Amino acid sequence: MKERGAKRVFAYATHPIFSGNAVDNIKNSVIDEVIVCDTIPLSPEIKALKKRSHSDPVRHAG
Repeated sequence: MKERGAKRVFAYATHPIFSGNAVDNIKNSVIDEVIVCDTIPLSPEIKALKKRSHSDPVRHAG
């Protein structure tokens, strides 16, 4: 995406189940920020991910 001109890359996960090498893959990717909801408890690895932020889906509902 950045090769095609994107300035920033975001990923959104409603149910953030990141298994296997997901956290390392995110760390080593071009993704600038992963935005997750709190629909399930976050693993310590996801909580520690510097690229992560939290979104409240109820607050954003119309």
